[in-house]
Amino acid sequence: MVLACGGDTASAGSHRAPQLVEIANKPVLFHALDAMADAGIERVAIAVDGETSGPVRRAIGEGVSVGVRIDYLDVPQSTTLAEAVCRSRSIFPQAGRLAALGGGILKRGLRDHLVALTGGEVDALALAPRSRTGAFSARAAERAGGRSWGGADLDATGVLLFGPRCLELVDHVGSPSGGMGVAQLFHRLVEHDARARAHEVDDWWTLELAASSLLAANRLLLEGLGEDMAASAEADVTVHGPVAVHESAALESVVLRGPVMIGPGARVRHAYIGPYTSIGSDVVVEGAEIEHSLVQREASIKHVRRRLEGCVIGPRARVGTSLGLPTGLHLAIGEGAEVMLA
Repeated sequence: MVLACGGDTASAGSHRAPQLVEIANKPVLFHALDAMADAGIERVAIAVDGETSGPVRRAIGEGVSVGVRIDYLDVPQSTTLAEAVCRSRSIFPQAGRLAALGGGILKRGLRDHLVALTGGEVDALALAPRSRTGAFSARAAERAGGRSWGGADLDATGVLLFGPRCLELVDHVGSPSGGMGVAQLFHRLVEHDARARAHEVDDWWTLELAASSLLAANRLLLEGLGEDMAASAEADVTVHGPVAVHESAALESVVLRGPVMIGPGARVRHAYIGPYTSIGSDVVVEGAEIEHSLVQREASIKHVRRRLEGCVIGPRARVGTSLGLPTGLHLAIGEGAEVMLA
């Protein structure tokens, strides 16, 4: 099950569903489904609300393009991950195990954690992003009011995994309403002698639409990128490090310093594309230098005199230099945008 409801839709730009914001040339939700498919999961329920249902259904359909069978679970916008698990039992009443992902990306390891459930080592497992200040001490956990488990902050849990015995208990102790969080669900399960565990992980990214967060996710996904250079290179393309360039992209007089990803239909000419940069589908880059940036589909960057660093350039956005008079900056900036001039 994947949670695709709620979120700050007002700051999601043209997306009514923040889970469809593209990172590393693919919507966040698709990355979650890829993780499910890679772990051997064949059927996934996507929890959607009134705002996200339409966009998500149009983007994914029945799941053929992502390699899994999709069911949709209509829930209130404020539904938590724990509540969605309880509601999903109506779709998977006979399931032997259940994996539930919140709004974010787990880069690796889901299969290994599922093996632990299958082997009967634990009944329930929560994966939470590692605290920036390190694991909680026992005293800190006590101050947190029981929201910590084995050093992990359950309020930050992004992934829940349940084995057969625990799923039976969820049917009895779970409640689909009342604002139940992961900590509350875990406490209820342990009261019924479930073996519940929690781990902190380093490769989980929580969905946030701030530019710094999107860039961090882009970096996470590009780390470990393998070299895949199949673009139509007309002339003079220099490659350093791992790059993934779609076969339909066209490059001319370009320096690529990986990890770099360039999507389908992109046209890059007389440009430098530096590390940790994703160039989306049908993007045009000409006469520009870019690094550590996220350029989303159909954007255009032409003849920019300064190197662009740490930028998030949204779908169909245009960045360029005017050669006419009078000189000056000409900006068309939407809600929540940020411009830093140097």
